[in-house]
Amino acid sequence: MSLYSYKKDNQTKVIRLKPEDKYLEIAPEDKKFKKEPQVNIWDSTTKSYGVLQRIVDASSITNTIIPLILVLVGTGFILKQIIPDVRYKYEEVNEYFAQGTTSPVNEDYIDLLKYIATPDGLDIIAKEALDSGILQEDNLSKNYSGTFYLSIPSLGMDRLAVTANVNSTKEDSYLPILETSLAHFEGTSLPFSDVQNNTVIYGHSMALSQNPSTDNPMVAFSYLHRLKVGDDIYLEIDGVEYHYRMRRSKIVDPNDLSIITGSKGSKTLTLFTCHKPGDNKERYVAIARLM
Repeated sequence: MSLYSYKKDNQTKVIRLKPEDKYLEIAPEDKKFKKEPQVNIWDSTTKSYGVLQRIVDASSITNTIIPLILVLVGTGFILKQIIPDVRYKYEEVNEYFAQGTTSPVNEDYIDLLKYIATPDGLDIIAKEALDSGILQEDNLSKNYSGTFYLSIPSLGMDRLAVTANVNSTKEDSYLPILETSLAHFEGTSLPFSDVQNNTVIYGHSMALSQNPSTDNPMVAFSYLHRLKVGDDIYLEIDGVEYHYRMRRSKIVDPNDLSIITGSKGSKTLTLFTCHKPGDNKERYVAIARLM
């Protein structure tokens, strides 16, 4: 058997011939232009999904694992939102039961001072707030002296004493006041004035494990963080009652001037204390509007 080769257009073809074959006619190839197939992204995606679907359908284990992964991812997002609140409640309850339930009374004030968070740095932000010019001059409020009263029914606070116009630029001035009452920040307004200024009242907080009393103005603000939007707040000044409603709250750094200034031209009431109770690293701030 003989082998003959035929070469054309750089393509070599080998044809095996029988001995009796004398002639071989080779038909030329049809060299029509062949168009390369184009890649379609949609088709590729559909095929990939189909392959994945067949894998899922073919495996009972995969049918279990993939939904489980999706559930775990979704649960993770939910927990990310609620864990801070749960953790705070846990710490609050744990702190309460860890150290007993000492109820503060008048003769215990000196001993209880070690559990109270002192608002360090208040004198600095007081000066900066007054220098900022956001608070308008309010001589009517500034000239008021004496004591008025704060009530928050939802927190069980009834007619807590508030000393008006406390010099908050000096610790020697405001710390002694806070042992017997809440303090009204000097230079901020009072509700009987027409000046559109912020009214600021502040007080100590202490560790909840010491069972602070809501009747004691020295430690009642330990529960201020339990205020809810819509809660009623009342100030009683010279027999006249002024009704406020809680609008929002925030936790800020101790040097946040908005604690004092509020929003310019807005007649608001701001209550603040150290946060968390017994810790002065942050401030809890409740903001209410005059009704």
